[in-house]
Amino acid sequence: MNVHEKLTVAGHVYTILDENLNVCSGPRTGMWINNKYYPVNNYNEVIIPYVAKPQNLQGVVIHEDFADLVSLKLLKEDYNFTCAYLYSTESMLMSSKAKILIQPRLYVNNVPASFQLIKEPLVTVTITNEHDIPSTLTFDKVKFDRNEEVELEFPIAAKLKLIQVVVTAKLDTIHSRQDETKETS
Repeated sequence: MNVHEKLTVAGHVYTILDENLNVCSGPRTGMWINNKYYPVNNYNEVIIPYVAKPQNLQGVVIHEDFADLVSLKLLKEDYNFTCAYLYSTESMLMSSKAKILIQPRLYVNNVPASFQLIKEPLVTVTITNEHDIPSTLTFDKVKFDRNEEVELEFPIAAKLKLIQVVVTAKLDTIHSRQDETKETS
């Protein structure tokens, strides 16, 4: 027997295959990992959640009266939150309002994840003038959507030297049961 693995937001998804590469199914089909049995679901898949620390281990694949030993590499739940920033330098004129578009992306182990995992998103725009005096604006009513950019508008100070945009997101992690804060700029 063999297993096919794919990563999802929920964890590792294994499909058990027989010697003819047919998908195995049924009530006596599943995997034993770390003394715990994981049966196949209605889609003939075994879902193993991400672990606290990466592990290389042996698992036992079972189908009917057959069993086989397989090597597995279980990954820890790893979040990556990034943003792309789009702006026009022509809109950065003194005493005018500038617009910036933010395209956020959230991944769990390089798999696109839902923005429903993001709690309390916060965008901080810091504008520094030529005398190194910062002025900070905070946008806390931001809603992220995978299909459209977030548009922010802010005034440009006289004699602009630097604009820094920082996006902070508190993530509702799936398996570790504690919030994780990610920041990108």
